[in-house]
Amino acid sequence: MLTKEQAGDVFDRIKRLSTGDEVEVLFSGGRFALTRFANNTIHQNVAEENHVVSVRSVFSGRTARAFTNKFDEESLRQVVRSAESLAKVQHPDADLLPMPDARSAGGTGESPVPTPSVPSRYFQQTAGITPEELSRGKGQLAGALVLGLEDTGSRMSRLGKAELVYGELLTVDELLARIGKAHKKTAAQVCLRWLTQQGIVVIPRTSKIERLAENLAILDFDLSDAEMKEIAGLARRSGRIVDWTWSPKWD
Repeated sequence: MLTKEQAGDVFDRIKRLSTGDEVEVLFSGGRFALTRFANNTIHQNVAEENHVVSVRSVFSGRTARAFTNKFDEESLRQVVRSAESLAKVQHPDADLLPMPDARSAGGTGESPVPTPSVPSRYFQQTAGITPEELSRGKGQLAGALVLGLEDTGSRMSRLGKAELVYGELLTVDELLARIGKAHKKTAAQVCLRWLTQQGIVVIPRTSKIERLAENLAILDFDLSDAEMKEIAGLARRSGRIVDWTWSPKWD
């Protein structure tokens, strides 16, 4: 098992490698065993001990996390680099709470340190959502593309944000269709414009001539700041993220 001293050593090395404003390290793992029987005979008997570190980096309100189960210097350097690279391309989160510092973590036991007030993770507005409101939200999301891409936790988080911030519950398709209707564009064109308006190079794929023309007809309109934020608000922790540190080295 990973001892407290070993975990402390890993944390110290990660902290030394970190260049972010804050860094958080979570440890998990243990011993796992499996025994399978068939015809009154043990045909598989395996055991494994595995420990994982989760590294979360923060840069000016932007945060992301990366994982590894290797504790050598190069693996720790890579997981820190991955967490920091992902954090730098995130949108700042105004609701991101600060990490506990040494004082809020408590004393050594010999000389107790007063614990300062830590921001609460409890939100009355979220807790006050009724079962009927949740049921209505689930019904509106049923069958939508978002159900295939989001886990339950992420979906409920986005549902609560949409209800509390925008006062309406929209699926991805409905939101893009609504914005597209205002500009007389398709949902696909709205997606492409949202990317290009941020200076991102987009390479859409299609084998249809009419779609080629449609993909090119995205520079004759601009999304408003509110529309850009609405689309950005669809982001979720389980969404697809590109880690540029994993890209191949081209000639």
